[in-house]
Amino acid sequence: METQAHLPLNTLIKELILADLRHCQLIFGLEALGLSPLDNHFLGLSNLIAREMGFKTDQELDVFYEIYQSFMEKSTSFSVAPNGAELKQLAKECHEALSLGKH
Repeated sequence: METQAHLPLNTLIKELILADLRHCQLIFGLEALGLSPLDNHFLGLSNLIAREMGFKTDQELDVFYEIYQSFMEKSTSFSVAPNGAELKQLAKECHEALSLGKH
């Protein structure tokens, strides 16, 4: 994840999505091995991302979470890399899909 002091909002959102994709790779992998229930490791990044992207109503949030979760599930089909390089394009695609879902 980039650590520059002032990132534009869209860049920050993509970095948060990337962080959550990497996190989902880990927790879905643990769950698949029967090592840990998913509820124990929820970060809540999706709530922050939804709020910052302007999803407010229940209907908007339903659309957001449907799109968002579909991308989180896709993360398990990518190789795990130390810097998340394999997931950067997926994070960008997720951001674009969410932006389209908002309008």
